Amino acid sequence: MPRTIFINLPVADVPKATAFYTALGFTMNPDLSNEQASAMAWSESIHVMLLDRAFYATFTDKQIIDAKTQSGALLCLSFDSKDAVNTIQNCATTAGGRATR
Repeated sequence: MPRTIFINLPVADVPKATAFYTALGFTMNPDLSNEQASAMAWSESIHVMLLDRAFYATFTDKQIIDAKTQSGALLCLSFDSKDAVNTIQNCATTAGGRATR
């Protein structure tokens, strides 16, 4: 079995976040998803867990950042070309994301 990483992210709206990641090409795993969380696969070994903020809070005693005004992590995805990077950036902004730089 390959090693797998699950990146857990707090989100305000699980269905909206799921739609955003789906627009980027992630695939939802319904076996690991419910009203509180969506398991989104990028590859066989890379997954993003989109957790409702209240559910996320059950895993930590720390304050949850406001990602609109604070930075908590920088996550990067690799692509084969600059055109592929531009394509996913366009998908992200079309799906409601914002380019910061």
